[in-house]
Amino acid sequence: MVGVFVRLKLTLLRNSLRRNRQQQVGLVAALIVCLPLVAVAFGTLAALHGLPQRRLDVTVILFSAVPAGWTAAGVLFFGVDETLDPALLLTLPLDRGDIMRGVLAASVTGIAPVAVFVALCGALLGFGRELSAFPLVFLGVVGEFLLGLVGARLATTLLSAILRSRRGRDVSALLFALMIVLISATTQGFLAALRNAGTTTLRPVVRPLSWLPPGWVARSMADANAHRYASAALLLVAVAAVLAVMVWGWAWALDRLGTTPEPQARTKPSQRNLFARPFGWLPRTRTGAVAAKELRYLWREPRRRVNALLPVMIPLLAIVASRLRGGHLDHRTVLITASVAVLGTGTFFNQFGTDGQAFWSNVAAGDDARADLLGKGTAAGVFLMSAAVIISVVLAAISGGWTYVPVALGVAAGTCGAGLAVASVISVRAPFPMPDARNLFAAGGSGAGCAVALIQLVGLLVQGLLAIPIAALTVGGLVWTPLLAVVTVVGPIYGWFIWRTGIARAARWAQPRQPELLSAVSPQRKAA
Repeated sequence: MVGVFVRLKLTLLRNSLRRNRQQQVGLVAALIVCLPLVAVAFGTLAALHGLPQRRLDVTVILFSAVPAGWTAAGVLFFGVDETLDPALLLTLPLDRGDIMRGVLAASVTGIAPVAVFVALCGALLGFGRELSAFPLVFLGVVGEFLLGLVGARLATTLLSAILRSRRGRDVSALLFALMIVLISATTQGFLAALRNAGTTTLRPVVRPLSWLPPGWVARSMADANAHRYASAALLLVAVAAVLAVMVWGWAWALDRLGTTPEPQARTKPSQRNLFARPFGWLPRTRTGAVAAKELRYLWREPRRRVNALLPVMIPLLAIVASRLRGGHLDHRTVLITASVAVLGTGTFFNQFGTDGQAFWSNVAAGDDARADLLGKGTAAGVFLMSAAVIISVVLAAISGGWTYVPVALGVAAGTCGAGLAVASVISVRAPFPMPDARNLFAAGGSGAGCAVALIQLVGLLVQGLLAIPIAALTVGGLVWTPLLAVVTVVGPIYGWFIWRTGIARAARWAQPRQPELLSAVSPQRKAA
């Protein structure tokens, strides 16, 4: 059964790569990005051999991050890989043992698991250079890898029913955004501590982490390197016992998932007007209807909401990083608001892909690509500029830079228009079906997510080129203040002109290609 799951996973990857060149390019990009990261992680663990005073503390932190990150990724990207969804596998005529062995085999088949294992093998050079210590260190590497692997499967099985619900998706979306903030804050603090005070500042964090199973693995490696073989072996036995408990808990969760009925959603029949009170200002045209629908979906659908909210977290990340460095927030900090428009428009580079098969109604209603693009762009602009207003006010209240609020909004409007122009063109020239997941980059395990990232990077590059006039005026205004008044007025006008130009070009290309666009954004079934 293990071989069947591995072949199934490889077949799914191969067939998805055959579909289009976009995913092939994405897979190559994944390798290009992954290899340097693996090299850095491997080199860091290997270099600890020459840092005996910091070796244990750094290893405890890194080893604690691997299972935590793996488990969080399994929960946040739940539903991406059909070979790992316990609810789907329970419908097959397989016993519990076959499912568990098959899922573990499928979990280690892919670029990311192999990369993690190779990176962990750097500890063999950091701790296991002596022949007598090498076996114990290698067992520690395997134990650390299994802690992340089994922990992720246990968490996804326990939370499977919740993650498939709408409330669960809302929670996972919030956790995803908070995790980004936490990673940034932790990284800043970790680097600052190593730079300023060695590992003494990290001791309050390392001490409790060293009593957790990943910390046991790190301590066993340190003991093996110090020729305390009995202590190292005892710690590895404790790790094995924890793994046994986790496997038992996973088996119990599988049985419970297969025997517990799904909670029924409460339905309240109601008739709501598409143009509700917040959208009453929209025109009663096809453009207005599309805009109202998109605004409603942005609020109600978790997949779209998390994609749209992530860029809003950028100013928060900047503030957290500044506070951790002990920096002072200048009045010009308000200008960070423009980052919401710069990065936020990137989440709208696949405006028709979010519709999926439902886009057939637009095609059946008559070809009017311009109205559809105008409606979607209007909704995106309303959302992004509303977020920009809120963030600019918050930053001004914190930093006292109230005079920069109009400037920040003018710059945001200009960059938002440039970004939405690029989004309109990319949405019709490079559409792709959205996966059944909560994150735009979780498009499967075949490199499609990296292809999406490449499209995003190209789009952001073009957006940056279009925003050069606005950026030049802003930088010049920091030197000669009257230019800031110019960019406040010129920014929205320039953004509106670029946006309408982009819509015209996109509509002209998409108008005769509506059936092809529908086919491109419709999810395709993966052949086994």
